[in-house]
Amino acid sequence: MKIELKDVWRVYSVGDLAIHAVQGVNLPIAAGEFVAIVGHSGSGKSTLLSLMGGLARPTRGVVLYDSVDLWKLRDDERSEIRNLKIGFIFQFASLIPTLDALDNVALPVLFSPSPRPKVEVYANARELLALMGLEDKQHAYPNELSGGQQRRVAIARALIHHPAVILADEPTGDLDEENEAEVIRLLLHTRRRYGSALVLVTHNRTLARHADRLLHMKNGNLVYEDLPNRLARN
Repeated sequence: MKIELKDVWRVYSVGDLAIHAVQGVNLPIAAGEFVAIVGHSGSGKSTLLSLMGGLARPTRGVVLYDSVDLWKLRDDERSEIRNLKIGFIFQFASLIPTLDALDNVALPVLFSPSPRPKVEVYANARELLALMGLEDKQHAYPNELSGGQQRRVAIARALIHHPAVILADEPTGDLDEENEAEVIRLLLHTRRRYGSALVLVTHNRTLARHADRLLHMKNGNLVYEDLPNRLARN
């Protein structure tokens, strides 16, 4: 699935002040491509990811999925794309505390507009947890898991529909080096396995070096682009 942003703006009003969080971004992302977006806090990276995933509506411009304008669809059609085609990984795992790991992973499908048979869903959830190295944690609750384990459950949940696009916002932000390296390995492995496009917002330059393209944001603008091998030399 190809994504394209054309002259996308996101402007917030705070009293009489207009905050230009994203300004005139043009960005094509090919199917299966890995794009990393870096920049200082407040530069617009997370807002751009929200626009890309249909979580925020652009003030101006269009977001296209396979040439279809996301915001010309009905609400239910847009929700179906978010549910079935896009896997979101946020900075915090945000697991449901009253559900075990297996149910947390299966949850998006169980509430999907196109639910699959439960036997198939749970088999898929078990497979994903095994892929994440959590085969023995299926029935553990979030408070029984470490931060790194919770993050891996969240990644498994994002992949339960085998999405065409994975949008990850600082997925290693609060992890130690060991868990950070494990999450990086899992993201790269799952991207190869499912052929998903991966768009990653990160401060982690080590992770960014694995990308096909590295984009830099500043004050709501995409200001320049580096190839990862050039970044590795700096």
